[in-house]
Amino acid sequence: MTTLSEEPIRPRKLHEQVAERLQAMILERQFLPGDKLPSERELQATFGIGRPAVREALLLLERSGLIALRSGSPATVVSADPSAIIREMDVAVAHFMADPQGVRELQFARRMLECNLAREAAKTRDEAALSRLRDLLEQSRECLDNAEAFEALDVDFHFAVVQMAKSRVFDVVFEAMNQWLIEQRTVVLSLPGQTDLALNCHMALYDAIAAQDPDAAENAMRAHLENVENIFWAAKDRASRRAKIVAGAKE
Repeated sequence: MTTLSEEPIRPRKLHEQVAERLQAMILERQFLPGDKLPSERELQATFGIGRPAVREALLLLERSGLIALRSGSPATVVSADPSAIIREMDVAVAHFMADPQGVRELQFARRMLECNLAREAAKTRDEAALSRLRDLLEQSRECLDNAEAFEALDVDFHFAVVQMAKSRVFDVVFEAMNQWLIEQRTVVLSLPGQTDLALNCHMALYDAIAAQDPDAAENAMRAHLENVENIFWAAKDRASRRAKIVAGAKE
């Protein structure tokens, strides 16, 4: 049984309290994006604290994505950035994915996101978006024998579909999931024949989006992602079995 430490609970530090006060003022729109906060000297006088505490408070706000700091100039309030939320999740997600079930749940979340966005893309696509997809397909076709180059284009193609929803939130979530599931993409595309298969899946998805067929677009994306997931887990299983055989041979 874990024994709790007898170390007393300490009050919050001054810089944390100051950061909380400034954060509340920003969220209450007392300071708008583009506005400058009072200078460090003014903040010292307002809160009755020293310069180190003021600087620590500002650093906390910067890490939270609320302000930008530049040497020799007051802190500036920035526009809301969804990526700041995602960055705070990176460590927790890495811990979550240490368990294979966590990876499976994240794969499911990605599938739900991209299938619905493929459906939306088929409803809202315009010629500029279709031209972008065609260009990426052509570049991918030229890189079938270069897994590393194809992988980058694979990301770009999926991101282009996501961007058709015109939502910064979806853009940021996709970029985060792409990083969290990077092992899956790398493992699968390094296998023989997988770049050709991925290109065929992308072409089917493009055709559905171009035809403005939401059902076909959703089904094409689902078939593509489910196939990638199945190949990934099969590859992981083979690697695990090989590792056990090698370990047994050494004993």
